[in-house]
Amino acid sequence: MKFGVFLTTAQPPALSEPEVIRRSIDYAQLAEQLRYDGVWVLEHHFTSFGICSSPITMCAYLLGQTKRIRLGTAISIVALDHPLRLAEQVSLLDLMSGGRFDFGVGRGMFTKDFDVFGVDMSTNHRVLEDWVDLIIAAQTKDKVGSDGPLVKFPEVRITPKPHQRPHTPIYVICSSPQTIEWAASRGFPMVLHHRIEDARKVEQLALYRRVAEQHGRDPDAIDHVLACLSFVGDSQQEAEAAIRPHLEWYAHQGILANGLLQNRNRLPNYGAFYQDVDQKLKKGEASPAKIVDLMMKVNPVGTPERCVERLQELRELTGIRHYIVGFEGPDSYEATTESMRRFSAEVAAKLQ
Repeated sequence: MKFGVFLTTAQPPALSEPEVIRRSIDYAQLAEQLRYDGVWVLEHHFTSFGICSSPITMCAYLLGQTKRIRLGTAISIVALDHPLRLAEQVSLLDLMSGGRFDFGVGRGMFTKDFDVFGVDMSTNHRVLEDWVDLIIAAQTKDKVGSDGPLVKFPEVRITPKPHQRPHTPIYVICSSPQTIEWAASRGFPMVLHHRIEDARKVEQLALYRRVAEQHGRDPDAIDHVLACLSFVGDSQQEAEAAIRPHLEWYAHQGILANGLLQNRNRLPNYGAFYQDVDQKLKKGEASPAKIVDLMMKVNPVGTPERCVERLQELRELTGIRHYIVGFEGPDSYEATTESMRRFSAEVAAKLQ
């Protein structure tokens, strides 16, 4: 099994912006020392939910501070940028790092991002598909141009080409059936969310398998990624108590920053999200406390033995062998780094 680390860059009230970024850099460097396989950086704008507004920039810095570990975006909100600008940045970073970069992409979920940058969020599902096609074309062809309805530009040659061939690996954060079907048709690995029930994980993987097979692809050859959060403690009670306060704050910030519920009428392309939220509201499961209850239930949190057991359950349930883990639950530098060390020595080492 492979284990990476994802960095939230969340800024709780007690931390300054420099402290958040410094901690994130330290976590990435520690991940390399502990032999984790990768570090993945999130993108957010205008919110304490995450203060890394440019994951490609942060990946570039962290690649320069490390020697072995892979860096990836989880995710880059591609619709907020021009496809050729992204192609240039990704290709250059891939080349400079000697092929240690993975490009995780997604549609985005926060309405303010699109409103501020002047991008139509109601078409971002189509933009995601077209932009990824153009980025791949820019990396694999001598010249690329576009005369489509979403973007027009003359044929140009994009330089440099990436180190990895045929193109930089692409991963897609998937939650809606439409995005899963597109990823499956193209053979892109999914990144599954850390906050979904096991039954939904199985449903998403089954849908991917059906569509991949329909397009002549082998779903068993795809390196899907499962995001999860973890905290390793001496008891279940201790582990949950250590991370619950910060996670409830974090879940609340996500609700405040999202904005989708207030824009339901203009975003029909988020139908799957609205259906999911409506069900949670009906069941009384949409509060920060209930969200954290689910996170505790489905993720490897607790003693080392419980974390190993939970990851074995997930591997057997999904077949996934690649995990990216968030360790920032305790909102404490010392507790986070200690959990990273314990996870590496007492959990991951038993699952290799």
